[in-house]
Amino acid sequence: MNTIIRRAQPGDAHEASRVARAAKAHWGYSQALLDAWEPQLRFTSAYIAQHVVFVAEDEGLVVGVCALEEYGTHRDLAHLWVHPMAQHSGLGSALLRRAMEESAGRDGPLRVESDPNAAGFYARAGAVRVGDVPAAVPGEPSRTLPLFEFRSADAQ
Repeated sequence: MNTIIRRAQPGDAHEASRVARAAKAHWGYSQALLDAWEPQLRFTSAYIAQHVVFVAEDEGLVVGVCALEEYGTHRDLAHLWVHPMAQHSGLGSALLRRAMEESAGRDGPLRVESDPNAAGFYARAGAVRVGDVPAAVPGEPSRTLPLFEFRSADAQ
């Protein structure tokens, strides 16, 4: 792979959304859940203009995306998606490092509400699990998402 990570432009919204949907679907969620989550997996040009968003391109094709949202007391890594064809290549770690570089020197931690399937990735990257966030889905009313924080001293 000959991948570059760059700041997303509003015109990248469709491709970023494509990557997010493909990555989420790769974990085997039902079509009904994927349909319900579609608004959360959709990037818009307005979202990209308002937030810090990076895309990873390989030979002109967007294969990864991450986004940071600012909340004053902390930042959220609101998205980190790698297309299934580029997974296990180090691209997720590269996107995470870029998000952490962008967050360096800011007050407060970088937080991540992780999909349960990605929890190990964040733990291996040095994040500390600080709790759980309710995330009920049909048939699993008590489902939660792990909440992680990267603190500057923990970041690797």
